[in-house]
Amino acid sequence: MSNFNLLPLIKNLVIVASTILVVNACNAQPPEEDGINKVPIAKDTASKTEKVAPQYKITPRPLNNELSENQMRPPPCSGIATGLVSPRVQEFLTCDLIKILAKPDNVQSFKVKPVADISVPEKERLGNYPIEPNGKGLDLNAEQLKSLQKLIFSEKSHVFGFEKRCNFRPEIGLHFVKGNESVEMLFSFACDLWSFVHKDKQKLEDFDPVHNDLVKLYNSLFPVSNTPTTQD
Repeated sequence: MSNFNLLPLIKNLVIVASTILVVNACNAQPPEEDGINKVPIAKDTASKTEKVAPQYKITPRPLNNELSENQMRPPPCSGIATGLVSPRVQEFLTCDLIKILAKPDNVQSFKVKPVADISVPEKERLGNYPIEPNGKGLDLNAEQLKSLQKLIFSEKSHVFGFEKRCNFRPEIGLHFVKGNESVEMLFSFACDLWSFVHKDKQKLEDFDPVHNDLVKLYNSLFPVSNTPTTQD
């Protein structure tokens, strides 16, 4: 009678036991912390809080057109004193406008309606904005004109490189006349935006830094009568 060899049987039992241990380890649940199974949240499914944009939102835009101190400065406009106009403002307005703004024959002021209407005759509007009935204000005197030019031509008066989300609804406008040419400036104090119109082209920019200065100009051009009224 031959002896029974147990070695192959033992090897098979070891293999089966190892397989069962591996399967159980893979199916095991992660350990609980404080009785709650923690499940990772995918980044793309995480909740987000929606932010409501303010009524007047200022968003940055590319600053590629800004002039740095090391960049080449444009030559001054012909007939305009060197240093009178900031190079960045010159780039923005162009010499065609600057020549009229710097040396106008006269400057008239008007109150305008805030909504554009090109059906109104050209002589009765500034840009595309109709002049208010009896909206004529005072003409700018030499001192007022000099102060305004200083504001217009200074880079510090503008907010270059930003775009303001605000409907442009001007309250007043100025009519610069030089010979047969003219430039029309429109002011929206609600948005702190000013517009320069020349030959049907408009240039719009922020004037936040000089808001108070322009309010003073507005009040001087459209003074409120202090004459008391009489009653019967």
